[in-house]
Amino acid sequence: MKPDPDTDSDIDAHCAAFNDSLAAAVEDCVRDPDERRQAIERHGTACHGCGLTLADVYGAIAEGFIDVHRVTPSHYSDDLVPLCPSCHTVVHAHEPQLSIDRLRLLVRDAVRARRTARSPAPTDRQSG
Repeated sequence: MKPDPDTDSDIDAHCAAFNDSLAAAVEDCVRDPDERRQAIERHGTACHGCGLTLADVYGAIAEGFIDVHRVTPSHYSDDLVPLCPSCHTVVHAHEPQLSIDRLRLLVRDAVRARRTARSPAPTDRQSG
């Protein structure tokens, strides 16, 4: 089947627009290195959502890795907090984005539900 120039150009235009949007999103996510460093110095590398560090999960190879999330659309460096990639994704997967407090509640509830599901059912034992 021969390529259709009209369709191909439409696809190229769509891909170009997508790539421009993606580049803008990546640029928006990449914060000033000084702001990032200051946020990590201020808050450490533990996720503000789940409390884990990537080293807790992956070992020494991931020591110090963490995303930095801007809590509000402002551009104040004191508005940046560390989030693991999973929590960062969950925050941005909702419109409007989840607050850090709401994220913590979701994590807490999920951990409690897992613990409840794993705990053995109480048994009635009679002594005697």
